[in-house]
Amino acid sequence: MDLKLTDGSNKFKCRVNAVIINEGKILTVEINHNESQCCPGGHVSLGESSAVAMERELLEETGLKVKSQKLLCIIENFFGDEEEKYHELSFYYLVDVESLLDRDKDFSLVEDDHGKMTDLDFRWIEISKLDDDFRPYPLRDKLKAGNFSFEHIIYNDITKEKICM
Repeated sequence: MDLKLTDGSNKFKCRVNAVIINEGKILTVEINHNESQCCPGGHVSLGESSAVAMERELLEETGLKVKSQKLLCIIENFFGDEEEKYHELSFYYLVDVESLLDRDKDFSLVEDDHGKMTDLDFRWIEISKLDDDFRPYPLRDKLKAGNFSFEHIIYNDITKEKICM
């Protein structure tokens, strides 16, 4: 069972993401052609650690196996509108993979996520060229600044308020 809660228009989700960098580029994914990119990942399951969830999600989505990992940041992100408000707790791991195999170039696939078919378009983007289509913004800014030290970031996407702990 995924760690997701809903209370009326308020939604909470706990997620994990893999930050994979190769030759100055980061592996991003666009989900269901929504024109925004993020790092590959997914939901943590009840009783599962964030590190194990990230390894599982990366393998499910890309076929890549984790060789080493470092917790890069935790981002508490608040976003949405009056109809749906989200509180997302995300763990971002800087990951080395065993081998990129044929995943060193852009690729697409369809994932069966608990019976829901999801189109995933993976793109390698130069970190220096990450723009407003890459989410969440605090991670984009952190990567572009070359900041690989651990941070806990609280970010309100509606007000654009950022708090670093």
